[in-house]
Amino acid sequence: MMKDHFVCFYLVSSEPSRLNSRKGPMHTDKETYQIFRQCPQLLFELAEIDDPGKCSMEAVTVKSLQRSMDGLVRPEDPDQPLNIIEIQFQRAENIYNRIVVEMALVQEANDMRSVRGIIFFASRSLDPTVAPWTTCVQAVMLDEALARREAALPDDPFVAVFKPVFESDDSKLEKEAATHYRHLQISDQLNIDQAETLQMVFLGWFLERFRDRSHKEIAMILDLPDIENTRAGRELLEKGLEQGLEQGLEQGLESSVLLIARKRFGVQSIDKELEAAIRELHYPALEQLLGDLLDLPDIETLQRKVAELQQSE
Repeated sequence: MMKDHFVCFYLVSSEPSRLNSRKGPMHTDKETYQIFRQCPQLLFELAEIDDPGKCSMEAVTVKSLQRSMDGLVRPEDPDQPLNIIEIQFQRAENIYNRIVVEMALVQEANDMRSVRGIIFFASRSLDPTVAPWTTCVQAVMLDEALARREAALPDDPFVAVFKPVFESDDSKLEKEAATHYRHLQISDQLNIDQAETLQMVFLGWFLERFRDRSHKEIAMILDLPDIENTRAGRELLEKGLEQGLEQGLEQGLESSVLLIARKRFGVQSIDKELEAAIRELHYPALEQLLGDLLDLPDIETLQRKVAELQQSE
């Protein structure tokens, strides 16, 4: 019986991005996932791969890895290959090794269908270029891909939504923010749900980038002076502010969990993969992990606990 082909989308950018924030690193992983969940075709466009047609995205877990992947993009066309996607906003020397293992396991779990691995790096400096795996895994530089896209499509909403992350000049970002936000509001490329998601992500990143500004100032920067006088505007700002607060709380909890774990089990026991998995957890899971941490007897139990929390999210 023929099974559907799918694209397995796994976000590993769980450490906050080191890009562009006035008061520290920005969070990028969950927001990037939101963008691609709503707009999975963007993955293929940025990688310059032929569009596989209509896709849907859902959560998936690779049981043999005891690790939760953030999404499964399933093309309706059953003749499309399996694509394993990773997105990196931090440098990981073993990223090629990890994706090759995932490719092999996914292929084995799907009747040995052909697979393709693609890593999206935030910038070229994050690519460790590990031989021989660079010959079988495609690397895409997200900043360069977005720059090419902007040159061809200057009003593109997908270029606009990433501006708070990739625009290094605060003054330029502040000056052009209203234009970027407007592109998210009026673009005919987006349906209602996509437009709302991209606006929320943009606003959340913008608020995090300019943490010292009030929401009234943010509204003025975005050229929406009456935003607080509308129900939709108030809800948008409230959600954006909640998102920024949640990110700050998550960052503090991440640091606390990692500090205690290193004290209990030793610095060397918390490898990059486990650290990334912990940073990937949302606030409720981090809070639960912090409460359970002192009762965990060994590092193996911690690893299982983190995997369980990932699967339950």
